[in-house]
Amino acid sequence: MPFQILLLGAKVAPDSREDSILRTMVVLSYGEYMSQVDRTSNRATVRNTFAIVIGVFLLIEGGWGLFSPVVFGVLTTNATHAIIHILLGAAGIGAGLAKKARGFCIFLGALLLAVGVLRFVPGVDDLLVRILNVNVAVAFLNIVVGAVSLAIGLLPGHSRQMSA
Repeated sequence: MPFQILLLGAKVAPDSREDSILRTMVVLSYGEYMSQVDRTSNRATVRNTFAIVIGVFLLIEGGWGLFSPVVFGVLTTNATHAIIHILLGAAGIGAGLAKKARGFCIFLGALLLAVGVLRFVPGVDDLLVRILNVNVAVAFLNIVVGAVSLAIGLLPGHSRQMSA
């Protein structure tokens, strides 16, 4: 009775040494494929979890900011800033739950990095303070969270599920 493997639609029935080598190659390829799926899945899971966690943080910070000009004792805000954070928080949670957080992470990272860096540009800093009430602590936090978000968003791998 010949040994048979049904893998990704390919039927292999080894009857000779060449068939045995082919079977070994198919099994190795399958192992490499599953290893890639695991790495991709882990990256997508990290990205989606990050989007949900940062989304919850932004929702809390934004909600708090609607009632107080200072959040967590050091981060300044205003109503416009708070509403932007509420919208970003909801988008992050939605993207993470939908398992499509890559674009959100890249967008959030670019936005936060831009706001954080621009806070230190003479002339623009006054504008950011007037429009969003961004202090130095907020700027540094934006730079750190923006860099992390961008790095996570740009990790190789994707969110779509791979099937075997």
